[in-house]
Amino acid sequence: MVTEGASELSPFEIGVRGLQIMPAGGPPRVIFADILDESGALNAMYQFFAERLSESGFRVDGRRYRPHVTLARIKSISDGRPLRDAVGRYAETDFGQQTVDELIVYSSQLTPEGPIYVPVTSAMLG
Repeated sequence: MVTEGASELSPFEIGVRGLQIMPAGGPPRVIFADILDESGALNAMYQFFAERLSESGFRVDGRRYRPHVTLARIKSISDGRPLRDAVGRYAETDFGQQTVDELIVYSSQLTPEGPIYVPVTSAMLG
């Protein structure tokens, strides 16, 4: 199980900063905040588990890893400009630090109302 390696990693701090909208052009679909990984520990954890998953036969997404927190998904909007303006006011806002001390693996169940995330397993770091 992927969580078996969690004990090899130490807890660490991340920051949450700035609100953004994806895609950058066209109708807004996602509002998110960036995760700041100044120590590199989050990226190291990602690489650690991506290698183990790949070795176990799982396909690992080849896109650049960009940690973030998804805050909202937008199905449709008639005029995205007011939303972009509102979100843009928080583009440089620092939302604080968070300690990462646990790994939780989720299953994503897609429904017409949106995804449902169900914890499958978890393990403490360290």
